[in-house]
Amino acid sequence: MIWAILLSIPFVAITVYFKLTANDSIDEEKTKLNQIDTTQDIAIPNTTIAPDVLPVVEETIAVSVPDSMGTDRRPPLEAGDEDGYWDGWYDGAETGERLRYDESSRFRTTQDRETYAASYREGYEKGFEEAKSKRGTSLEEPAGKQTES
Repeated sequence: MIWAILLSIPFVAITVYFKLTANDSIDEEKTKLNQIDTTQDIAIPNTTIAPDVLPVVEETIAVSVPDSMGTDRRPPLEAGDEDGYWDGWYDGAETGERLRYDESSRFRTTQDRETYAASYREGYEKGFEEAKSKRGTSLEEPAGKQTES
């Protein structure tokens, strides 16, 4: 028992010594940080370049017209079928009610919008009936579902 006490005394003394000296060095670092001169000027680079220095570059990137943003790039027949199928599939799988049915589109021409709507109706019915017939069983999404971005 005495041996344990005699051996622990130097250990405790060394630990206390290092703790005290570590706190002193931390205080010195804080003092040094507080004494840093913060009144130095900051260099600001001159980023303006005269137009005669750089040659004029022709625009080579094709920019789409503003009204084409958000339009569907798929053909109307394919887009309507896919959109209708998946809307119908989710409605048939979840509730059995036609909640997502929406055959509107952003195609430019009337013919494209009509084609989309007819294809949507057909795709919706296929998806709805397929999911509704499998409802209550182990219902998994059919292969080929593209994630929406």
